[in-house]
Amino acid sequence: MSKQRGANQQKRRKGPSNAAGSYGRGDRKGLLPTGRREFFAVISIGLVAVTGVLIRAELVDESRFVLRQAAGWLKERFVQSGVRQHRHLAAKLFFPGTTFSVLAADGHPTLKIPEGHATFSNEEYAEKAIRSFTDLDESTNWTDQAFPVPDTEPKVIIGSSISNSWAQMIFGPPDDPRFEFQDRVRFPYSIQRVEGRTVRLQDGKEHVSGRYLVVGADGERVGIPEITKADELRSDTLLVTRLPDEKSGSDVVILAGLHGPAIQAIKQLLFDLDVADLTYLTDKVRGFPFPYYQAVFRVDGLVQADDTTRPTSLSLIRGTVQRVKMI
Repeated sequence: MSKQRGANQQKRRKGPSNAAGSYGRGDRKGLLPTGRREFFAVISIGLVAVTGVLIRAELVDESRFVLRQAAGWLKERFVQSGVRQHRHLAAKLFFPGTTFSVLAADGHPTLKIPEGHATFSNEEYAEKAIRSFTDLDESTNWTDQAFPVPDTEPKVIIGSSISNSWAQMIFGPPDDPRFEFQDRVRFPYSIQRVEGRTVRLQDGKEHVSGRYLVVGADGERVGIPEITKADELRSDTLLVTRLPDEKSGSDVVILAGLHGPAIQAIKQLLFDLDVADLTYLTDKVRGFPFPYYQAVFRVDGLVQADDTTRPTSLSLIRGTVQRVKMI
C-alpha cells in the first residue's frame, strides 16, 4: 500500500505530459499554439504571393509599355521610310532632275490671268504643291522664272496646250494636235479639242470652257473627262509626259491637265498617288529603253470647295503607260 501511494505521489509531482496542442511552462516563451502558428504562416505565404503577383503585374505593365513604345517607334520609322520611298519615286518620275524651272500657264482662251499674278489660280495651287514637295525632298530644287527661260534649263511645264505656250510648242494647238517633238522623238498621245462645252466653278464664278480630251496618234480617244447632260464636269484628265530636250541637253516634263481640277491634282500626283500605281508606273518606265514616257491619269471626286471645283482623288489609267520613241 505504502509503495502504491508513493508511486501515485511521484506521478502527481511530474505534472501533465506535453500533449499535442499544449506546452509546458518551459515552452511558453516566444511560442504560439499550433493553430495560430499555421494561420500566420498562411498569411505570410499569401503576402509573399500577392507581392510577387503585384511585382509581376508591374513588370508586365512596364513591359507592355516598352513594347508599345517600341512598336510605335517602329511604325513611325516604317511610315517615314515609306514616305521617303514614295517621295523618291515621285521625284524620279515627275521631275526632270534635281534642279529645274517651273513654267506655268500663260494664256487661256476663256480665262484671264488675275491682275498682279503671273499665272492662273489653279497653276498657283500646283506650284505651291511642287514647292512643298521640293522643300520636303532636299535632293530637288526649282526656280519659278518668268519668260523667257534659258534653253539650257531642265523644265517642268504646268498646263496643257490649251493654256501653256510651252506645252503648245510640243503638242501643237488643240485643234491640230502633234505627236513629234524637235524631229527627234515621237509620242503616243496629244490633246484635242472636240465639240461641246464644260461647266465648272472657278474662283466663285461659273466657268464655261471648251471640251478637250487625250487622243492617240491613231485617233483613239484615251482620256475622256466625264461630263453630265448639263455639261457639268464630273471627272478630269491629267496627261504626264517626259521627253528629252535637245536644246537643254536635259529632260522636259509636262503636267498637262485638261481643265482646272486636273491642274490642281498635281498635288495628289506628288503626295497621294496610290503606292500600287506609283510602283506600276516605275516598273513600266524601268522596262523602257529610255526613261521617256506618257501616262494618263483620271481625276475623280470633284467637289466644290473654296469657291472652286476641286479634285479629291487621282488614279493611273494603267493601260495608257506608253514609251516615247526616239526617231
